Amino acid sequence: MNILLVAASLSAGDSLLAEALYNYQQGEYEKALADYRLAIAADSSSFDTWFTLGMLYQDLDSLAESRAAYARAASLSPKDPKPLFNIAITYEDEGKPDSALVFYRSAMEVKPSYAKAGFNAGLLFEELGRTDSAEVYLKKAVDADPSYHEAWYRLAALYATDGKAVDALVALGKAAALEPGYKQLAAEDPAFSGLLNDVRFLNLIGQ
Repeated sequence: MNILLVAASLSAGDSLLAEALYNYQQGEYEKALADYRLAIAADSSSFDTWFTLGMLYQDLDSLAESRAAYARAASLSPKDPKPLFNIAITYEDEGKPDSALVFYRSAMEVKPSYAKAGFNAGLLFEELGRTDSAEVYLKKAVDADPSYHEAWYRLAALYATDGKAVDALVALGKAAALEPGYKQLAAEDPAFSGLLNDVRFLNLIGQ
């Protein structure tokens, strides 16, 4: 193919994607959707295009279409956990926790350091009353990202609720070292009520 024709084609495609992104950012979702469909018709090999289309469908609450777009993005970049993570969120939005957990796990299998997937899975297991599994996945989150203070705090609260005082204090100490506001939060959190007479806990929260 003529090099000038190729360059013109690429330029047109880039312009279309720029317009699609602009419309998306401006909240013109239907216009953006039409642009992305045209872009994919011209080139269906772009991870970014499929992924953004998935987000757009998600914003439109078209969750089945969103999952299909994310699945295509995942096939184009199998080592990227973000499409799997977002598929999990769509299932949570539909009230399908078991399906969501499948994809949170898959995201962590693809990239074990993807702490957000472990955190979300942990919260979901906690909501389902499956505290042992919640602890496992919150632990995965802090192992993947030791600076994840939200995960440390939720882990501490679960440990405290389960009567694991030492583990709870260690996890709360990690959370408070990263974000001192957790000291006051823990003082008022019913999850830690079993530690209110524990001198170590009182020292940790500054009381």
